[in-house]
Amino acid sequence: MVSERKLIQPEATSTFKNKYGFQVDTTRDFIRCPKCYYGIYPDSARGRFDTIIGYPVSFGKMYWGAVEVKNGTKTSLPFASVADSQREWYEKKKEEYFMWLWFSIGERIGGKKYPRRTWLIPFNLFLELENSLNRKSISADCEQIKEYELEWSGKGQWVIPDEHLLWETIMQTKNEGVMNEVV
Repeated sequence: MVSERKLIQPEATSTFKNKYGFQVDTTRDFIRCPKCYYGIYPDSARGRFDTIIGYPVSFGKMYWGAVEVKNGTKTSLPFASVADSQREWYEKKKEEYFMWLWFSIGERIGGKKYPRRTWLIPFNLFLELENSLNRKSISADCEQIKEYELEWSGKGQWVIPDEHLLWETIMQTKNEGVMNEVV
């Protein structure tokens, strides 16, 4: 089984930061107590998406996005993998960030039986699929996510195709002037 924290999250971070030059702020869901080593779950991080990404669109202006990273099973991504607290955070912050869900399904990249594939979909699409599909998960062959599939480029990074909605939203942000000031 592929580890979300040890493999999927670093791939997402490396893709955004090293391949495309995004500003990346990754948080942890918990921290370890330095004395007793028990997990501590701070309220300030409750439900927060794993990664906040920033992309410069013009001098002093940034596109801001929030990305939740998930790892599915061999064949699908269970809707239950997104916690209620993450759904609540989405509802609170959807006006501040464009929200994304980065997820992988499968075992190994290039594997014969269950090749690992990765998608970057708008979070609202995930919620729509949850309500419209008559199942408990998104399968790897789901027609509605095909256009959001990423391509493996090696060295722990994925290619976000030029026609991906991410680039369209960044250009739309730049053209419409609806940008956040850099603080």
